[in-house]
Amino acid sequence: MRTRMYVFLVMAVMATANVKAQNPYFPVKEGLVQIYAQKDAKGKVQSYSKQTIKDVEGTGNEMTVSYTTEVLDKKRKSTNPPVELSYQVQIKDGVLRLDLKSMLGNIGQGGEAAGVAVEIPSDLKPGQKLKDSEVKMQIGFIKASAAMTEGECVAIEEISVEAGTFACAKVSQMVNSSAMGIKTAGKQITWYAPGVGAVRTETYNKDKLQSVIELVEMN
Repeated sequence: MRTRMYVFLVMAVMATANVKAQNPYFPVKEGLVQIYAQKDAKGKVQSYSKQTIKDVEGTGNEMTVSYTTEVLDKKRKSTNPPVELSYQVQIKDGVLRLDLKSMLGNIGQGGEAAGVAVEIPSDLKPGQKLKDSEVKMQIGFIKASAAMTEGECVAIEEISVEAGTFACAKVSQMVNSSAMGIKTAGKQITWYAPGVGAVRTETYNKDKLQSVIELVEMN
C-alpha cells in the first residue's frame, strides 16, 4: 500500500510540475508552501498535497530548486504512515529538467526512472507548441509511466481558484499513463501563473471531466 501511495505521489508531481518552466511560470521562492486539493468530477475533495520549496540554488537562467511534496488526508492532516517525496528541478538555458533519481531516492525500496525532459519557454503565447515529454519508473515490482504529447498554449486568461485570482497561460496536452497495470488516456488542461506554477489542472477522458487538482492555499 505504501509503495502504491508513492507511485500516486510521483504521478501527481508529474501532473503539476511537468510544465513548470523557468520564470515566469515557475515558483522559485525558498520557503514557499502550496496546498493542492485533488477533487473528483463533482468537485468533492479526495485528498490534499503539500508542496514546499526547501532550497533554491543559483539565479536567473540557471537554478536548482529542491522540493518536498507530502500527501495529506481530507482534513489536511498527514497520512499514517506519512507519505512524503523529495525531489529537485533544474533549470538551465531555458530548459527544465526533473531529476527522477532524486525523486525516487528517498523511498527506501529501490527504484529506477528514466524519461524525456520537458522543455518549456519562459514566454508562452497562444498557438505555441510544446515538446513531448515522458517518464517511466519502477518501484519494487510496480511499474508506472506517463507520456505527455500534443502540448499547446491555447490562451492567456484569468482564472479564479480558492487561493486567489491569477493571470495564467492555459496549456492543453494529451496524457497516456499506466500504473499498476491500469492504462488511461485523455486530455489534460493546466493553467500556469507567473511565479506560482500550476494553479488548476483538469483531466478529461473523451471530453468528460474526470478529476481536478487545484491550488487552495499559498504562503
